[in-house]
Amino acid sequence: MEQTDIAQALRRLEQMVELRVKSIMDASKRNYYGECAAFIAALGEVKESQGVELNIEFLFA
Repeated sequence: MEQTDIAQALRRLEQMVELRVKSIMDASKRNYYGECAAFIAALGEVKESQGVELNIEFLFA
């Protein structure tokens, strides 16, 4: 797969995860918070496997 295709797929995946997580969190669907965490973790794994350095410092600020 070409690097541009990978980058485009990664951006689309980010958009999909962001929309799903935002809709769950905005609706306060507590039964699905684990799903949000799984989506976010999976996205992080994919990004890390592509060599993207993850910056989680904002979580502890």
